[in-house]
Amino acid sequence: MEHKLLKKNGKWICEVCRQQWKGKPRAACPGIPVRESFSPSQRLSLKTEYELADKNLRPTGAPAACFRCNSRWDLLYWESETEFVEPNLPRIYSWENRPQNLCTSYKLYKYNRRPERPLGCIRHNGSWIFLYDLEQCPIDDPSLPPYCEYGAAPKLKTRSQLKKQNLAPGDAQPRGFFRSWDKRYEDWDTILLWHPDDCQWEPPDSFICKATLRSRYLLSESWIRRLGEPDKYTSNPHHEYFAPMHLYSRQRVEAFLAENVEEYCGWLDKREGYVAIFEANREAIEEGRDRYLEARKRRSLQQRDCLKCASGCATSQGFLCAVHPLGLEDWQIPCVDFCLKN
Repeated sequence: MEHKLLKKNGKWICEVCRQQWKGKPRAACPGIPVRESFSPSQRLSLKTEYELADKNLRPTGAPAACFRCNSRWDLLYWESETEFVEPNLPRIYSWENRPQNLCTSYKLYKYNRRPERPLGCIRHNGSWIFLYDLEQCPIDDPSLPPYCEYGAAPKLKTRSQLKKQNLAPGDAQPRGFFRSWDKRYEDWDTILLWHPDDCQWEPPDSFICKATLRSRYLLSESWIRRLGEPDKYTSNPHHEYFAPMHLYSRQRVEAFLAENVEEYCGWLDKREGYVAIFEANREAIEEGRDRYLEARKRRSLQQRDCLKCASGCATSQGFLCAVHPLGLEDWQIPCVDFCLKN
């Protein structure tokens, strides 16, 4: 819009926006009076669109004035010439003057409350944030225990704190809860609280190998097979090329033995009988074992000599000796007919 200029006392004056210049202006006319300053009563009655929106109002008439703000024109409207944007909106507050008993729905969830009827609202970043009375809002999740502020009840413990005391909640009902904000997932984290008197003793679990099952619990291979698959496989600490170690949960082993306690006690009694027989005949058993190992070693050496003997040959049905086709007895070892091949 062009200015309607009038020269008076050596100055150019626009009859529309009422601005004054020493020379002719180049900028366009805003089309409404421009105010550089306001009286207190005028500023209370004239509002920008943003200020009106904070009061749930929008202008119905034409702008009454404007002022320059950061290279742009801000229009001013009479607050009396406005209407409500949302007629059913509750009372409007600011962050500073809101009542202390009113809180947002964000805080209601922290205390396990469900928003019901807003008693106020605040304009924030172009949208409305509703305020509720915490005491008038109903419980959101009845299955949760009463809310307990963090640190307000030192006797109540979280699951991780109970674990440090070798305790576990089990089927015990929690006596309280609190919620903390998880910055990683940007969500509330519900943490339950238990009393140690309601919890059961649960020492930390450990893993044991097969050798420990045999030495500590005196289990045989059949009993180990009845345990089922191992709970964990780890690399052998003695050598990297050895087979992985089979580890079993100590709690699972003891629970299995408790379920089969009668059969397990019978096995221990039976094993004690085997041990007693072994102890009574230890010398004879050890001598017999030594003789068996020596005989096995002699037969192994004889098999190696037979492969080098001129009397032996390999057939489709196995190895055949021309001198001893039926094989050698233990008393015939070493063979007196051995002849090295040319």
